[in-house]
Amino acid sequence: MPTAVPFRQAADSCPGALQVHEAADGGLARVRIPGGVVSLTQWRALLPFAPLELTSRANLQIRGVTDSDALAARLADVGLLPSATHERVRNIVASPLGGAGPVVSALDRALCADGELSELPGRFLFAIDTDRDVVSLGADVTVLLGADPVPVLLAGVDSGLRVRAGQAVAALIAAARCFLLERAAQASKAWRLSELDDAVARVARRMQPALACALVEPSVLAPLRGADPIGALDGAVGVVVPLGRLTGTQMDAITEVARNEIIVTPWRGVVLPGVGPEALAPLAEAGLVTDPASAWASASACTGLPGCAKSRTDVHADAATALRNPGALLPVHFAGCARRCGHPADVHVDVLATTDGYQVDGEPVPVDELPAAVAAARRIKR
Repeated sequence: MPTAVPFRQAADSCPGALQVHEAADGGLARVRIPGGVVSLTQWRALLPFAPLELTSRANLQIRGVTDSDALAARLADVGLLPSATHERVRNIVASPLGGAGPVVSALDRALCADGELSELPGRFLFAIDTDRDVVSLGADVTVLLGADPVPVLLAGVDSGLRVRAGQAVAALIAAARCFLLERAAQASKAWRLSELDDAVARVARRMQPALACALVEPSVLAPLRGADPIGALDGAVGVVVPLGRLTGTQMDAITEVARNEIIVTPWRGVVLPGVGPEALAPLAEAGLVTDPASAWASASACTGLPGCAKSRTDVHADAATALRNPGALLPVHFAGCARRCGHPADVHVDVLATTDGYQVDGEPVPVDELPAAVAAARRIKR
């Protein structure tokens, strides 16, 4: 997988609910869902737009938008568009079952109240981690709650900054402000903190006096992501949406069993708090993944054809064939072009479409051999 930091020549044009991107299949809108939490009322309001796409940041995408004004009005009516100026920068992920809701809400309010932060790129990501899970996403700034003092990670790396629990939101906001200051100082158009020169050290030095906090020798290492929240959980159930494409039938099934809220996860799944394991059967019948051992459980894919004109093929169709073999160890991502949109941040099998087939972790594979090659690659322990 290529890891080179890109040189940005243009401002970020990441889609939003108001800034709709023209894709091959029509308008593409991205609805930011801070912390992934959606109320039942909001979920029902989104039903007419199914199928929806779940992103690796626990956001929702609507394809084929023909009337962006009507969409924006509907989203605003149910509280999914609280700020026209900041709607693309409300990128906040949180541990799905870690009780981070109050911190997420406080961060969202602080973010939307800061006029300067409307200038953040649409790809700048905040993470609030209480269960040592979303830390692996490599967010631009992460706070690891539960520790005392609280470590602050920048670009997925321990910055050495330590703050009090009550400073978590202030630290997240300070990181965003200092990113913009450092970006201006470097005359850069960076979309992510990691794209700046000596980013972690320079942004941390800017943050320390603003927070009046300790700067210690870095010691926190970001672990690999653990098991996705699938199946019967503690006081909840979790499912994965196959390749992140959520159908109307699946949304209806979730609506039938959900209680007060629905939590979209960064692993293209849904967690339903307060729901018992008896709900897993109807959810599975609707085509949702309820078994952690399923080959679909940690599989993802870009949009592919026909939705994306840059894709070489219909990767969803090929992935559906390749994932018939049961059992898997490693996550896998199917990509239609070298941009590899939506790929996982951690170790995974890279399946890239080419002009005459695929490459699986860089090795050429004909389409008819793809199922066996993917299954073999996922069984190899790295």
